[in-house]
Amino acid sequence: LVTALGGAVSSTGTTLIAMRRLRDGSASLPVTMLLVQGSTLVTLLRLSVLILVVSPELARMLTPVFAVGFVFGAPLAFVDWRRVDRSDSFQPLELQNPVELPLALASGAVFALILIAIAWLNVHVGDAGLYLVSVISGLTALDAVSLSLSQLVGQQALGVREAAVAVLLAFGSNLLFKLGIVAVVGGKTPLLRTAMAYALLSAGLALGWLLLMV
Repeated sequence: LVTALGGAVSSTGTTLIAMRRLRDGSASLPVTMLLVQGSTLVTLLRLSVLILVVSPELARMLTPVFAVGFVFGAPLAFVDWRRVDRSDSFQPLELQNPVELPLALASGAVFALILIAIAWLNVHVGDAGLYLVSVISGLTALDAVSLSLSQLVGQQALGVREAAVAVLLAFGSNLLFKLGIVAVVGGKTPLLRTAMAYALLSAGLALGWLLLMV
């Protein structure tokens, strides 16, 4: 349940808190890795739903890719789930409430800025500018960039394939950002475990995309 809630709210925040709990000894390694990997898998499900609501056309392209990535990433999360000692405890994650007014206003501002940046760069710079802003935004604002891209597709201001590539690039940059958090806060052992999990997940996404393009 904690994993699902963490992925539904913020897998980046979940990763940071989980690594802090591991470092101070209040969480075991299997519990921590389950939170990190599981919340990232839940993020794929969350993105699928968000994109479907705004742009069913984009969702039809990305959902199969996300599904293959999920299948590749799930086994290691399952292994960690089996390793968790049922006596292990983990305090509730202290994530911010996404409906609080200040956070909602900030999220709306970020969404608007990313939407404007993507639209402007797509017109004046082309795909390279679109992909660059997606990579940068994906580091900490994955939902905002994904929703912005979906909205532009819905308005027929952006091609479905270009938007799909941009979403995948944003997701990839978010994985790298979380891997950096693990490296800095968690240390070598969780870094190697997380790198392996993310490599499998990324391989699944790449395979899903290649199969889609055949």
